[in-house]
Amino acid sequence: MLDFGMTLAGVSVQKTNADDRRKMQAIVGSACRLYDGMGTDTLRSLLQHGDIDVVLGGGGSRYDVLKAKVPWVEVNHERRIALSGYDGMANFAAAIAGAIASPIWDIVRAQAPDLAPRARARLYREALP
Repeated sequence: MLDFGMTLAGVSVQKTNADDRRKMQAIVGSACRLYDGMGTDTLRSLLQHGDIDVVLGGGGSRYDVLKAKVPWVEVNHERRIALSGYDGMANFAAAIAGAIASPIWDIVRAQAPDLAPRARARLYREALP
């Protein structure tokens, strides 16, 4: 991801050993935080207070990320595309670009249209039995 010019806000290192964590920190730099098992509260806080453009993760994070109106790309073992080798990196870049560039984000992030009071009253009357 660094090769794509992305800045990393955090990386989960839950299933790694101390040596791998040291290597990972050296690669991503001191500005990127390593999380040892990111819980739901931590993820929600990052999404709420961080300037996050996209989240890459497993299925467990999908709904919290989408609820925060942030693009999400699956990188878990259940994914539908290969992410290894040259073709895998091309697939990976395409998946990230597709998630970020999807037109749905402009729609869900826009403020909902405010109905004029008369139209709102009419909708309420029509909904009553």
